[in-house]
Amino acid sequence: MKIRLLLSCLALLLAVAPARAADEKHSDKHAEKHTELGDKMEKINAAWRKLRRQVADPAKNADSLALLAEIRAASAGTEKLTPDKASDLPEADRAKFQADYAAGMKKFAGMLDDLEAALKAGKNDDAGKIVSAIADFQRESHKAFRRPPPEKPKA
Repeated sequence: MKIRLLLSCLALLLAVAPARAADEKHSDKHAEKHTELGDKMEKINAAWRKLRRQVADPAKNADSLALLAEIRAASAGTEKLTPDKASDLPEADRAKFQADYAAGMKKFAGMLDDLEAALKAGKNDDAGKIVSAIADFQRESHKAFRRPPPEKPKA
């Protein structure tokens, strides 16, 4: 009885091991490389999600301003970095792509200035509209400057 149990456990382990190794190899193949720009954008995104949820609440304006400061700190210098998508473009188009990206980041900084002014003035309705405008701008910018994620293989 014990031998049968031991053999069935061993057979199960042998059956699962190759599948697990294939999964690990597959995940390594599609793992995103970390870049300075990507890390900064992740920090911006984390603070942005919190800010977006609470911007309408005047009682949380101090916390919203602190989140805005986090976004500013993370976005500092990003206009000088180059998105990964630039390497996918022909050499002739890269300078314009980089200039457009830098201009977009400067526009984003200006929108953050407007948001900060609205929050400091206690105009949370206006702040909510600015957050919506920033979200729209973010979607457009990500389409233009972000490399599309790799498609997941179908099982």
